[in-house]
Amino acid sequence: MILIFKKNIMKKTTLISLFLLVTLINLHSQVAFQTSSINNFNSSKEIIKNSKLEYAIDTQNNLKISSLAGPRIGFTIITPGEISDEIESNFITQYGWQWETRFADGEQVVGLIEWILLAGGMEKGLFLPSISSLMGIRSIHNYEFAVGPNLSVAGVGFVVAVGFNKKIGNLNMPFHFAFVPGKDSDMLGGLTGSRFSVMLGFNFAK
Repeated sequence: MILIFKKNIMKKTTLISLFLLVTLINLHSQVAFQTSSINNFNSSKEIIKNSKLEYAIDTQNNLKISSLAGPRIGFTIITPGEISDEIESNFITQYGWQWETRFADGEQVVGLIEWILLAGGMEKGLFLPSISSLMGIRSIHNYEFAVGPNLSVAGVGFVVAVGFNKKIGNLNMPFHFAFVPGKDSDMLGGLTGSRFSVMLGFNFAK
């Protein structure tokens, strides 16, 4: 039964995850290019300001877009349902990578766009891929809240994440708690079970 689960569902999810990963890398490259262009623009505006043409200065001097990326590791607890029945466990480890883009205009709140690609169940000899796209905010005290879609072997779901980011020099050390509610899945033939995940990692600004 587990073998059929791998071949029929995981294969389809893996192909979709790989396609989204390639698309994500392309989008992230474009954001990095735009970030460089904005930083160059702000530098030019500063030169104008130093030339006493202050009327040319506008609020875009405060605009800052930064791209970050780094590894993630953690675990997921799965409540009773079709997924835990198929893998014969309600606990799996997670390992993956996160791409993050920050949008700041001042110091109070930072806008976030995150992509997280994970592989779960490796300690059991399984490959359970998932990918999430999150949109959220980070407060001045580095607390975070984000929501967005999630694609996994359970199909498409909705993820809610909260966390805290510890900054040490140029190193960011995020800690997140995520929740994906269970649902009735036609693909799996029953309730999937809810998923509670704890993730931590680190990243650097590019």
